[in-house]
Amino acid sequence: MKRIYAILAVVLLTAVISAQAPQKMSYQAVIRDASGSLVTEQEIGMKITILKGAADGTVVYTETQTPETNKNGLVSIEIGGEDAIVLTGSFSNIDWSDGPYFIKTETDPSGGTDYTITGTSQLLSVPYAFYAARSGSPKPGGAVNGVVQFKSGNEFGGDNEFFWDNIQKHLGIGTQSPSRKLSLHGGSGSVYMNFLNNTTGPNFDDGLMVGITNTGAYVWNHENTQLLFGTNNSTRMSITAAGNVGIGTTTPAQRLVVEGNAHFSGPVGIGLANTDASAPLRLSSSSTTRTAIFLENTTSENYVIQTVGSGVAGRAGNFEVWRTGAGGGAVLTIKPTGDVGIGTNAPAARLHVVGTTKLGSAGVNISEVLEITGTTASIFYQTVPYPSGYNQNNTRVLSLEIFYKNSSWEGLGSIYYRLGDQIFVIYPNNTDYTNKPYRMLLMRL
Repeated sequence: MKRIYAILAVVLLTAVISAQAPQKMSYQAVIRDASGSLVTEQEIGMKITILKGAADGTVVYTETQTPETNKNGLVSIEIGGEDAIVLTGSFSNIDWSDGPYFIKTETDPSGGTDYTITGTSQLLSVPYAFYAARSGSPKPGGAVNGVVQFKSGNEFGGDNEFFWDNIQKHLGIGTQSPSRKLSLHGGSGSVYMNFLNNTTGPNFDDGLMVGITNTGAYVWNHENTQLLFGTNNSTRMSITAAGNVGIGTTTPAQRLVVEGNAHFSGPVGIGLANTDASAPLRLSSSSTTRTAIFLENTTSENYVIQTVGSGVAGRAGNFEVWRTGAGGGAVLTIKPTGDVGIGTNAPAARLHVVGTTKLGSAGVNISEVLEITGTTASIFYQTVPYPSGYNQNNTRVLSLEIFYKNSSWEGLGSIYYRLGDQIFVIYPNNTDYTNKPYRMLLMRL
């Protein structure tokens, strides 16, 4: 012997065009054999009967169908649909307000009419639109549109808060002019819908609330859980219980996390408002140390672009570029005075370079240009020690000037390089040059 398990009795109402238009209702069942195995991808015979009053009550409608189970043993039919062969009554003429009603199913697993499986169950909830379409109004004998009536025993009662528009097929709660399939109207106050389950609690501040007030609209998750938004069966945006927003991620660890590309068509302000269309991005920070942008990649050589705050002595107002990682340091500095430093965050001139400099594609690397000063000897030559870090191999003398007659600087004299740690200078042997101030410009390669 085989068995049938009904998993969904009444789930769907389709296309009610007028009060007398055909109606149909979806029914599903799972077919198993005596051993509990599914009967799959096989045509079966079914007989469906609607009974009034009791499980063995008056037959008001009977039909047969021969559907086919799917690979999961599930059979789906539409009672009153195009595939039905009607034996008794008219499905569209059933007066659903005059119940109760029961549904009896008989099944022949071989596809014929030898119905060996029988089951009867009460229709505990009849779709409201069946009732409205049958009667032409929410109450038998009423107008096409009207107040929704609820049956208690054999009596009907209505409430102006519930209104059915049978022409548009709209239901209004708090309004008798529903403009959508379901319209809620709070009058001059607020109106809310709450979505609750067994874990949320039953109160106003439990579950999910959707509502509108005189000052705005709300979608609130009162629970300590995420609020998710999705399309195409996938989550697109999430808001955590802590208020972090994720686009493309359900685990945002910051106030806003975007996984994927982003496009901004107007000016963006971070830390403050930005209304300047000529500045696409504006950054601000309340820190007295700095406002910074970190540029990172897959290596350890990353960069920081920053403006220095008022809390850093000697560097306040600087624009700086720093390199992080081993051997990192200041790369570029521009002071508020306009002085530029390369390799230093404390430039002392319009351009201050710490490190080698190369001028032109064929030029040599220049490490430093240094001026040294002193006084010539009372004889025709002078020895000048090399400064620290300078020697005869890495040093070039760019110029030598003597304060001629103590009245003007004159580039005069012969310069010889001497082995060891000194520079040998020769000049005229007279009092115009001896015992006079000199200045020498040295370049270290």
